[in-house]
Amino acid sequence: MLEQIFGYFKTQPGWSLVITVVCTALVWLYKEFKIMLETDQRSKLTLLQKKIDLYCVVEAAAAQVISRQSDPAAIQYLYTKLGESSGYFTPDIRKMIRDYYERADISILRTLMTFINVETAKLDKEKNKLLALDGSADVFDTVSRLFRPLKPISALFIAILIALGFSINALQEDKYIDRICWLIAFSSTLLSLGLLMVLISLFMNNTLRIKGAYRISLTVVMITSPVLCLIEVRLAMFVFIIQMIATVLFVKSKKNDVVVVS
Repeated sequence: MLEQIFGYFKTQPGWSLVITVVCTALVWLYKEFKIMLETDQRSKLTLLQKKIDLYCVVEAAAAQVISRQSDPAAIQYLYTKLGESSGYFTPDIRKMIRDYYERADISILRTLMTFINVETAKLDKEKNKLLALDGSADVFDTVSRLFRPLKPISALFIAILIALGFSINALQEDKYIDRICWLIAFSSTLLSLGLLMVLISLFMNNTLRIKGAYRISLTVVMITSPVLCLIEVRLAMFVFIIQMIATVLFVKSKKNDVVVVS
């Protein structure tokens, strides 16, 4: 069989060139994405460690003020550390800090320390997860690391194939409006598949969080609505509008999540 394959490529040098170019491109893309992912992983770990360090420093400074309430040096040190670390705090913690600036109430510091403990635990968990992912000697984790750069490469080639398919269909249309519909259908399908791949990635990393039936319904609508384009391509504009409305409603529902601090 191998002799037949080699013989075919000898008689078809064009295909040999195409396969060589594709394989070279795949190797180059794999290498580039591997470097990008490793750099991103190191950046995430560095940022997580910096956040943990800052949280711990602020926690210690707050504890010092609680135990030495009349010490102006301790209070000044706390103010300094709060100012240096504010960019790394969550919105809830920043709100609490502003309340402390206004009222200088020790009870706020105690609540702040509780929030810092919760947030530090989350950061530690995330850090340990990243370290376990990169440092694990398990066979499945090792294989997963090797296949990780293939995810964006697969997504790229799927997008190219979809673009070719939609382009071919668009060029076969005689009316200009139908060509525009195919372009819109391509955009809707790409958006849908992109969202689906993100959800799959989050699910595999055990970080998928979509709360409530309302948000789940909006997500399903965004993903499945392009199927209508298979029935009639002129529904593409209608599908795109549905996706945009669902996206806006989803974002608004997330903004309505308010954490009340007492």
